[in-house]
Amino acid sequence: MRDMRQNPRLALGLLFGAALFAAGCGRSETSPILSGHRLPVARPQQGGSTGGAPDTVAGELVVQVRSGGDDDQVCSDHSISKVAGLADGRACRVLVPTGKTPQQLTAELTLDTRVVSVRPNLLMDTPESRQSSVGFNEGFKTPQEFWDQDVSERLGLPQAHALTLGSGVLVAILDTGIDPSHVLFQGRIDPRGWDYVAGDGDPTDGPTGTDSNGDGIPDEAAGHGSHVAGLVLLVAPQARLLPMRVLDSDGRGNAFAIATAIEDAVGLGAKVINLSLGMTSQSPVIDEAIEFAQSAGVVVVAAGGNRGTESPEEYPAAGSGAIGVAATTVADTRASFSNYGDYLKLGAPGVGLRSAYWDGGYAVWSGTSMSTPLVAGAAAMLIGQHPTWTPFQVLARLQATASPVPPGEQIGAGRLNVAAAVNGDVGQTDGMGFGGDGVKGAGH
Repeated sequence: MRDMRQNPRLALGLLFGAALFAAGCGRSETSPILSGHRLPVARPQQGGSTGGAPDTVAGELVVQVRSGGDDDQVCSDHSISKVAGLADGRACRVLVPTGKTPQQLTAELTLDTRVVSVRPNLLMDTPESRQSSVGFNEGFKTPQEFWDQDVSERLGLPQAHALTLGSGVLVAILDTGIDPSHVLFQGRIDPRGWDYVAGDGDPTDGPTGTDSNGDGIPDEAAGHGSHVAGLVLLVAPQARLLPMRVLDSDGRGNAFAIATAIEDAVGLGAKVINLSLGMTSQSPVIDEAIEFAQSAGVVVVAAGGNRGTESPEEYPAAGSGAIGVAATTVADTRASFSNYGDYLKLGAPGVGLRSAYWDGGYAVWSGTSMSTPLVAGAAAMLIGQHPTWTPFQVLARLQATASPVPPGEQIGAGRLNVAAAVNGDVGQTDGMGFGGDGVKGAGH
C-alpha cells in the first residue's frame, strides 16, 4: 500500500487542507471476540450525506426494548430476523422482512409495549469527510517535528509532561483504524482492537477505493483514524490505544456498529473513548451505549461538528453523556468552520494540526475531529493522576482550568489548557464546589 501515496488525494489535500487552514487563522461485520453478541453488520449503502434527512442502512431498523425486556422474544413474536444485538439485550438490529416497508414494521413494533424506540440504522461520518476536507499529506517528517509543533506550547504540554504522561491509560479510538507500522504507535497499540467494517481483528487504516457517500471523492477519510490517534499521544504520550475501526476509508459507518464498539471498548477496559464522528440526528442506541460507558466510569469525548453553525446540532456531541468539543484557532477564537452552541463543553485547537497518516508519514488536518483527541488525551492524563475520578470530575477539572476565549464564542468553558488541568496547585474548583480532587470542599 505504500506505493499508493501518489494519488488524487494529495491534490485534494492541498486544496481542502489549505482552505480549512485559511478559514481558521464493502464488506460485512463482525465475529464475536467478547461476549458473543457481535454479528455481521451491513456496510453502508451509497448516497449523499449532506442533504435533509439522514442516510440509513437500507432495509434495517434498530429496536430498543424496555429495561428487563428481551429483544430476542420481541423479534420472535413479530417474526423478524435479529441480525445483531448489544450485550445488555436491550437493543438489536433487525432486517425488514420481504413484503413490509420500514414504515410498516416501525408502526407495528411501536404498538408493542415492550418496545421503547424503533429507528432506522443511521449512518455517521467524520465531520471532515462530510465537508470533503482531507488531510494535507506532508510526507515523511521526523517524529520530532510532530512532538515540537506549535500546539504543544499552546496547551502547555512540556509543563504537563513533567507531571504525568497518561501511563497505561487505555484510550479507544473509534474511527477509520490505525496504521500499525507508524513509528508513533510502536508499543502503544492494544492488540485487541477490531475492524467493524471488515469483520476481523485487523483495524488497519488506509485507502480502499471506497466512495460510500457518493460524492465522487474516494478514500477522503483514509488516515483520519491515524491522525486522531496521534493527537491523543501528543497530549498523553504513554497512553495505550485501542483501535476500533467503525468507519470505512470514506469516513462512513452505521450507528449500531458504533454503539457495539462503545460497549466493547468498555468491556476491554478503555477509560476514555474518542468519537471524532457524528451526524445531525440523535441515535437512541448510541445514547444508551454512551450512558453505559459513563456508568462504568468511562469518559466519552465527541467532535462538535464542522458546519460553522449553531443548528443543526451534532450528535453524539450534543447528547447528554459525551464531552462535545469545538475547534479553536491560534488566537483562541472559535474556528470559522466549527459548530457552536450550548451543547459544547470545551474548545481545543483544531486548525492545521500535524499528526500521523495512513502511509507511515504525517499530514496536516483541520477540524473538530482534531480538537477532540486533544481533550481525550487530557482526560487520559487526569485519569492517570486520579484513577478513581468519575467522568463528571474529569470534565469539571477540564472546564475549571480552561483558558478564556472572547465573549460570545459559544464553545463551552474555554480553550483546553492541559498544563493547568494536570497541575495540582492551580487553586481552582470545578465550579460546583469541588476542589482539585473532586472532593466537596477540599483544596488541592
